[in-house]
Amino acid sequence: MYVYEPADDSWMLANELKKRKCRRFLDMGCGSGVQANSIGRADEIVCADVNPDAVETAKNNVKTGNARFVVSNLFDNITGRFDLIAFNTPYLDDADPRDMAWTHIQNGEDVIEKFILQAKNHITKDGKILLLISDRNYDGYKLFAMGQGYNWKIIAEKPLFFETLYVVELSVQ
Repeated sequence: MYVYEPADDSWMLANELKKRKCRRFLDMGCGSGVQANSIGRADEIVCADVNPDAVETAKNNVKTGNARFVVSNLFDNITGRFDLIAFNTPYLDDADPRDMAWTHIQNGEDVIEKFILQAKNHITKDGKILLLISDRNYDGYKLFAMGQGYNWKIIAEKPLFFETLYVVELSVQ
């Protein structure tokens, strides 16, 4: 399987994470481990990815000793609640070349919507979720998240020549 190479979206989310401190941090879709290396401070870090090759890559790249690594399809193998969850989503459309690292429709399900549904069961009362998405179906995801009881706040935006990227902060209402 392909391990996502850090790009504009990775660094955009990483810049926001540098400002954050928490007790428990979940790097969902950890890929190469960029987000786990970027968190300002966390007492415990969990790096999760559906791709076993990505989990191995993150193990080799994450420089902190307080990290655990889990192969998990979103929250399937994740326990407990987190103060902060970051997810650089696979936000591209379902078109060739199709890969789990960047395509949001997988096995007929929208991974971003599935994440939004499951995440509130893994976030602490005052916890935050940082979600990296593009302008593709932005309004749809915003309405979906708000319908699930989340507050939606854009904390970073980067226009590129073919799309606009957003880091959105979600919190439970």
